[in-house]
Amino acid sequence: MKSGILTTILGYVALLVIGSGVLWAISAQGPGATVQDRTAAGLILFVGVAMGISWILSRKRIRAMEYQARLARTRLYRIQK
Repeated sequence: MKSGILTTILGYVALLVIGSGVLWAISAQGPGATVQDRTAAGLILFVGVAMGISWILSRKRIRAMEYQARLARTRLYRIQK
């Protein structure tokens, strides 16, 4: 259960990081923006996307474990009958 909560928090943080990276990238395209601004925006977007991919993989792993637990409970129930 703890991993599910932590994974959910990771998903929301990833969305916030990606959102701030997009806003920063939009502002870095304006006049007066430097190469460092564009690089920082790209780095923030990269970190956000990496966190998002990690979140997706974690959710897949948790769902697989939940499925295996459900299957084991069903088999155990059938054996007990």
